[in-house]
Amino acid sequence: MTNPNEPYAGQQPAMEGLPGQLDDVLSAEQTTAEALRGIMEAVGADVALFCFNDGRRFVLQDVAPSLARPRIETIPGHFTGQCLCDSALKTGRPLYSRDIHRDEPRLCHECRRAGFASFAALPMKNRGTIMGAIGLASEAHRDFAVQARLLEALAHCMALALANALFSDAVQRKIIAQQRLIEILENTSDLVGTTTPDTRLTYVNRAGRKLAGWGIHEPLEGRMIAHLHPAWALEKIEKQGIPTALAEGTWQGETAIRDREDHEIPVSQVILCHRGADGAVAHFSTIMRDLSRRKEAEDQLRQSEERFRLAFAASPDAVNISRLEDGVFVDTQRKFYPVDGVHP
Repeated sequence: MTNPNEPYAGQQPAMEGLPGQLDDVLSAEQTTAEALRGIMEAVGADVALFCFNDGRRFVLQDVAPSLARPRIETIPGHFTGQCLCDSALKTGRPLYSRDIHRDEPRLCHECRRAGFASFAALPMKNRGTIMGAIGLASEAHRDFAVQARLLEALAHCMALALANALFSDAVQRKIIAQQRLIEILENTSDLVGTTTPDTRLTYVNRAGRKLAGWGIHEPLEGRMIAHLHPAWALEKIEKQGIPTALAEGTWQGETAIRDREDHEIPVSQVILCHRGADGAVAHFSTIMRDLSRRKEAEDQLRQSEERFRLAFAASPDAVNISRLEDGVFVDTQRKFYPVDGVHP
């Protein structure tokens, strides 16, 4: 049987086994759970826990074994400075107590109430940053300090694994956010596109490709904004849109898209200039809304107004138009003047 007080008891299997348990891509939560379980089993502790300081209180993040969680979580939350783990975090050094009832009379109130006799508090460091603390507890008296090298090496391994998991989680969240954004962009009815600082097209969404007559999966390699706009619109963008976006961050105006059949499609366009942390232009983005229907409606209204004007002027009857609310004349047909004695 392994003696937990032997200095290197279980060290070789623990050091070989723990990294293997964390080889797979795990979330931060999964990594913490697996690491705690591995450390607890490697050193023969009764309970292992991971906690961090939120600036005011110590927060219990995870417990191994899981059956011990209710036992630990019944302990009320405490202010910082009231336990060995918090002290280990503040000093950056591991702390060991063979008898917490005797060694730490002012600390470890919760651990004593939970029935623990011995305790080890190990700060988890990664590149100079303390991420949290591992607590190892034993119901029987034992000297965790004799396994200090092993415990500190395991704490370091867990810190590295957790840092990698947190980075992986952040990358995964970013990927998910980008996928959601792309899903939104691909389902909007407006053209959305991006270009390099020298106006090479890098992205055009589904609606934009349809508007331009381009295939959904047609590559954009070698395409510039000049391939998307008629000459007059391109000139407006180059002389007004881009300079204004560079100076003010955004520009809005009416331009047009030229499709594959060389038809012009009127659009309302917004150009945004995006800069990097160094202030240099990273890329441009643009949003364009098809104005074809609005332009058609405006043209039909103009035609209708022109037909009415001609009919009004050519009417053989004397006609006037007045406001309903006060009877003031808005317009009069010339034949109306002799009738009422009104002169233009």
